[in-house]
Amino acid sequence: MSFLSRSILFICLMAVFALTAPLVSFYMQGWRIDFEAKKIVKTGGLYFKILPRDAQIAVDNKEPVKTDFLFGTKFIDNLLPKEHTLSVEKSGYWTWQKNIKVREEQVAEVKNILLVPKDIKFTILAKNAAELWADNQKIFFKEATSAIADKGKSQILYTFDPQTSSITYSVPKAQPPAKKELPLLLSSQTVFYQKQGNDIYYLDHLGWLYKTDESLEQKTKINEAAIAIIPKAKYELWLFDAFFFLRQNNTLYLLNPNSKVFEKFFEPLSEIEISPDGQKMLYFSDSEIRILFLKDNEDEPLKKAGDKIMIVRLSDKITDAVWLNSSYIIFSAGGKIKVAEIDDRDKINIVAMTDLPAKKLIFLSSDKKLYLLSETTLYSSDKIIR
Repeated sequence: MSFLSRSILFICLMAVFALTAPLVSFYMQGWRIDFEAKKIVKTGGLYFKILPRDAQIAVDNKEPVKTDFLFGTKFIDNLLPKEHTLSVEKSGYWTWQKNIKVREEQVAEVKNILLVPKDIKFTILAKNAAELWADNQKIFFKEATSAIADKGKSQILYTFDPQTSSITYSVPKAQPPAKKELPLLLSSQTVFYQKQGNDIYYLDHLGWLYKTDESLEQKTKINEAAIAIIPKAKYELWLFDAFFFLRQNNTLYLLNPNSKVFEKFFEPLSEIEISPDGQKMLYFSDSEIRILFLKDNEDEPLKKAGDKIMIVRLSDKITDAVWLNSSYIIFSAGGKIKVAEIDDRDKINIVAMTDLPAKKLIFLSSDKKLYLLSETTLYSSDKIIR
């Protein structure tokens, strides 16, 4: 090759380098051309954490990628700043789908995905059960009876131990005499009282709520406007940091921290359930399920204390709702049991788990199974979280 040819080749290579080097640097720094928006943008990313592990993630219907088998996580980068369609799948599980917006130079988190198994089976534990409840480890129930002659059976307490899969029973012993309550609490002027640790809260017949202790030496008035007393009403208190709730029959009131007035928060209330992490409150009626954030949620979707989410509104009657974990709930409505997430970005994913009607649900985190009472039959599910 002549000197002139080499010189021309060298100049051409230098020209190519001069042209491509900025483009490579441009690409390495995360810059892309968004042809739809017709502008140059910086990319963002998505971070996933999914149960069960080894799930398949597809972004915008492209070739799926797997989460790692140890932690169920996956980071996907170099995504244009726009809304992306996400799909998470695993054989034998219901598909999770959602549209999530990615922003420039930011990572959107989708950390609490739980795929629900399709093949959950339910086993009968007892066929004549009633009054179902639980602690953190065991299930308790009594025997349902309508015959007067069998009245004594209703006093038998049955215990199901998931660790041994056994049911034992016992006849409760006579209770020792109850500790005599303070005269003030038994007074006809006291409508309701409730103990919270060392504190005692009591509502008098004029509608004033007070806080005191067993010494009764000092008392503090809670509300600055009297509550209208309803004779023989059901009253209950819930205290969560800045939130002070009072239930009166099926009406839930929240104390305004500034005016010290109980304001109507929700009705008609069926029940309240606090999430396992203590940061969220599930409350529901016959037709609605909602979530209240008791503390700031630092994981996406970001929420402030006091933010509320409507999970579902139905024409079918909601008979019960409980937490599955701190990001998912289980509820019974219209003869079906369903699982719903609380991530309200885009649509809320809800899947039907079984067609069994249930009047009472209990999820035990210790064995990751659902226990339900359908009429008088007690069922136990397979593991839901796998």
